[in-house]
Amino acid sequence: MIHMFSDRPLSDRKRSFAILQKLVAIRYPAAFDNIGWIFYADQRNPQEAANYFRMGTDLNDSDSMLSLAEMIDKGYAVPRSSAETKLALYSRAAQLGNRVAANAEQVELQKQGQAEASKELQLQQAKIAGEVFNIILQGVARR
Repeated sequence: MIHMFSDRPLSDRKRSFAILQKLVAIRYPAAFDNIGWIFYADQRNPQEAANYFRMGTDLNDSDSMLSLAEMIDKGYAVPRSSAETKLALYSRAAQLGNRVAANAEQVELQKQGQAEASKELQLQQAKIAGEVFNIILQGVARR
């Protein structure tokens, strides 16, 4: 994800931060995502960034939803409910028309499908191994 503040001069970032603080104060949804990335990149405070992303998510800002999902993926935030999982955030943002989120949702669904298939295969292999072990034990017991 490209964040708009990390490549600007410090004076521009400070000015942007001041403007964003005013926008956050009036609860302008997109400001929460932008100020969150300032906290992450400039102030090295991922937990505060995640807090801003959560506030933006509460205001239905799809970019904040993507950013919160990224913080969860990086381990900087923990979902507070089933509505705050990566997949749920991607899905909600996609429903709001965010194409990046729609793509991320598909990738996440594929990952989950692969994980479930792998788990099912492991269960089947364990069952077969147990059956083989029982056959071996029965053969030993007959001797």
